[in-house]
Amino acid sequence: MVADSSNTAKRVSHPQPVVVMKRLLRSHLVLQALTIAVRYAAVRRQFASGKNKLETQLLDYPIHQRRLMVSILGCDGPEA
Repeated sequence: MVADSSNTAKRVSHPQPVVVMKRLLRSHLVLQALTIAVRYAAVRRQFASGKNKLETQLLDYPIHQRRLMVSILGCDGPEA
């Protein structure tokens, strides 16, 4: 409670601990999922273009890079 100039008490709203924990858990799970997606894209290869050639990595495709980067940049990151 905080008193204002008219000496009436006002309730100060603070985030509930449960809400804070849900946000932390959600951001942690999103970071884990993005980590898995980037690691998978780094090793996954597909669509060979010729004989005896290595297939192209997923991270070599610009659309795949863009989709991952947008997700990574939209993430808040770990809370310290």
